[in-house]
Amino acid sequence: MYPNYLFRRPGYTRRPGNSEGKCKFCQLLKENNWSIIFKNEKVFSVVNLHPYNEGHILLLPVRHVNDPRELSEDESIEFYRVMNYLLDILQKVYNTSSFNIGFNLGNASGATYQHLHLHIIPRWLGDSGFVEATSMTKVLKESPKETRDKLLKAIKEVVK
Repeated sequence: MYPNYLFRRPGYTRRPGNSEGKCKFCQLLKENNWSIIFKNEKVFSVVNLHPYNEGHILLLPVRHVNDPRELSEDESIEFYRVMNYLLDILQKVYNTSSFNIGFNLGNASGATYQHLHLHIIPRWLGDSGFVEATSMTKVLKESPKETRDKLLKAIKEVVK
């Protein structure tokens, strides 16, 4: 069993990104950051460093865009193909068929980074409790690096 990790939810502020390399997500991709669990020529996925639940990942287009309507047809098709692939991986690894999936588009939505990203969050009945409801803190059974390791192992098994 993994030790429990407490993640205090940080105060989020808007962090503009742009195509000139100042975007956090573009930088992760450029650096081939440890948090990347999947990438191809059109999309990539990272573990969320401030997860709501174990297995919380983000899916992003490689090209810097802010809105899904900016994606080309090929990018859109690949985005949703990979989303379904990652749902299968998460379902297998975390033994759940329940997920929150969504975009935050624009300032009023709570978007913190201006690079389109889809949150995929595994859910279970009763996965929120007293600590989460009263202290803006989430008790997790694994760290983001442990999440990455589990998902990379499952992805490699599927590719075999």
